[in-house]
Amino acid sequence: MKKTLLLLLLLFGLLISQAIVRRESRAERNERIEAVMADAKLPFTTGDNSVFEFGNDISWRNGMYRCPVIDIDDDNVKNRRVGFILDDADDYEKSKHYYEVKLTAGKPRVTNRRGVTVKHQVAGNWDLLVFSNAKGAVIDVAIRRQDNYYDDDQKADFRDMINGIYAGTGNNVNDTVVFGTVYDIDDYDYRLPGDGYGLHFGEEGEKGFQYYDRLKVEYVEERMKRVEVPHTTREVDAQGVYHYYANGREISQREFEQYNSCGYGGHGSLHGPLFWWIKPQGNDLEVELYSPFQEELDAFYSNFRDQKFTLRWVRSPYKDMKDRWAVLSMRPVTRGMLSFFDKTTLQQMLTYLRGRRTPTDIERLNKSLINTIVLGN
Repeated sequence: MKKTLLLLLLLFGLLISQAIVRRESRAERNERIEAVMADAKLPFTTGDNSVFEFGNDISWRNGMYRCPVIDIDDDNVKNRRVGFILDDADDYEKSKHYYEVKLTAGKPRVTNRRGVTVKHQVAGNWDLLVFSNAKGAVIDVAIRRQDNYYDDDQKADFRDMINGIYAGTGNNVNDTVVFGTVYDIDDYDYRLPGDGYGLHFGEEGEKGFQYYDRLKVEYVEERMKRVEVPHTTREVDAQGVYHYYANGREISQREFEQYNSCGYGGHGSLHGPLFWWIKPQGNDLEVELYSPFQEELDAFYSNFRDQKFTLRWVRSPYKDMKDRWAVLSMRPVTRGMLSFFDKTTLQQMLTYLRGRRTPTDIERLNKSLINTIVLGN
């Protein structure tokens, strides 16, 4: 009786400690979201022009990848300048998203694009390089964040465009998917992706890095196939060669490692991550399984078995900001972050921004950039 009571108390203590860990973790995540939300309300201030100095070695992002910054010397100290590459063009010097900036009397001047100007602007922890045309319309934005909220992960920028709560459809009408860090997730019975899911824009091929026309989401770190675990041993012979045995039968080293790998809920063999293809369509996400659903491997992680399905938008990750495009009020976006959205969806973003009664500087910036893209500039 005493042993049973002790076991119950130990189990209860373990559950309590796990609950505390989850609550603290959620509080920390919400604190980070609140920091971003607070910065979003701040007016822009002028940043230090040292970011345009030759040899400054500052890293920027465009929402899909890091923006290389190159030093241009020309063997003439007075002609030193820096080049910002905001596009992944094969010949970046011919790209309209490549900008050479020279400091003249301490002020930045774009030297390779007629009528284009650039400003370093700051809103809290946000640092922005804002490139505008002769009419003052924003044509490109490069970003970074001082507090390392994104851990310098450029993929996290695009994840912000997807993050939120979605409802399943069809066979999964009662299921919910949560992308990213979200307030008040306790009310939702959700499956991964969850926080920190992987995102792939393309892959290396014969012609270099090729971008997908849709996104590939890696939404679990591993899948484990349960196997019956036999009694295994390892012995070394006189020549120093290892031999592996299962229930007295010699097996390969690979089989031995599979039998002894630690998996979720017991031993198993590793089968790699589960991937979804996703394509934003308006408010929603069109999803296709990257590989067929395997009941034995995937059922623990996902209820979604159809080869193709739709995830319907429910709410944003932000407190008191339920709208699909609330992200445009919460942070600056870039051309790269908008690249997977069609023109109809971009128009929906503009409709949202035009409905803001007292727009913030970040909202004005995003509205100008999105309008530029819609106009094909």
